[in-house]
Amino acid sequence: MDKRTVIHDLTLMLIAASSWEEKVAGKTLRRAWKGYDFDVLDLLDDEGLINCGGRAKSVTLSEAGTKRAEELLAQYGIEIDPPPSKQRFFRLFLSFDFYELSCTRTLLVPEHTSFEDFHTMIQACLNWMNYHLYDFSVVSNGEELSISWPDYATGEDPRLEYLLEGDTVPRWQNAVTAYLDDFFPKIREATYSYDYGDGWEIKIRVVNSGERFASDKPICWEGSGDAPPEDVGGEGGFEHFLSVLEEPDDEEFDDLRAWGEDQGFERFNKVRANTRLSHWEDWARKDTCKMPYDAQMRAFGRILAQPFTESGAMRLGEFDKHLQDN
Repeated sequence: MDKRTVIHDLTLMLIAASSWEEKVAGKTLRRAWKGYDFDVLDLLDDEGLINCGGRAKSVTLSEAGTKRAEELLAQYGIEIDPPPSKQRFFRLFLSFDFYELSCTRTLLVPEHTSFEDFHTMIQACLNWMNYHLYDFSVVSNGEELSISWPDYATGEDPRLEYLLEGDTVPRWQNAVTAYLDDFFPKIREATYSYDYGDGWEIKIRVVNSGERFASDKPICWEGSGDAPPEDVGGEGGFEHFLSVLEEPDDEEFDDLRAWGEDQGFERFNKVRANTRLSHWEDWARKDTCKMPYDAQMRAFGRILAQPFTESGAMRLGEFDKHLQDN
């Protein structure tokens, strides 16, 4: 065996032996830090055994790479460390920032979860459709930090396109590469904002950390109150929606009830919430918020093209105007 082949195989073995498991977009990957000969890393990447990830500081092993590394390590009686039998979970209390209404959920979430995946878990729990923009806001070392999905075209902070001269925004971090345990439990509070039109804000508080469960799925431990359906028009629209559903004789009752069903609205049911959370990865494929901005607007327009109430027709008119102006 020539020297280059030896270095090739040893590098793959070292990557595998020093790797760890983590969840990325619903998939379990083995990741390791770079620090090896770049020509060898490029060769392993070309062979499909690892993914170097551009300028990232770490690499991930493919299924083929993991299998080949296991075969090589077995020759020395070495096994890749198996995942722990029980994962560590955060217990997180989520509360809508309502004036009059109340809606809370207590979730158990694996500690090493990306903020992008956590966003998707919240979407599944609340039975939302994952087609609006979102961000998390935290205060780290006295500095406000915004964590969100990167701009579709640039891969950078999506707010930069809309800044005016003199505007300032909090420092930004990519939600795909920022993890809950990068901040929690040292930081015990955060805010999740979703749908900047309806303006939903959910306060997040760390209740506990280090709880262990055999499952790797998020769990809705308890909850109270009903979550608003998508595009209901903020808290005021939600209050109106709920009040009409309490009055079967109201002239809007049939239309609003049918619209609510189309939007997936349901009274809080912990069993149904956990059924959705057990398949939370499916919500990552339901979104349009990673489309270019114009495509988002067209998608929103199609979704809102249901003049079920005066307020609904008004909002559709606003979107039409937006599309004409842009």
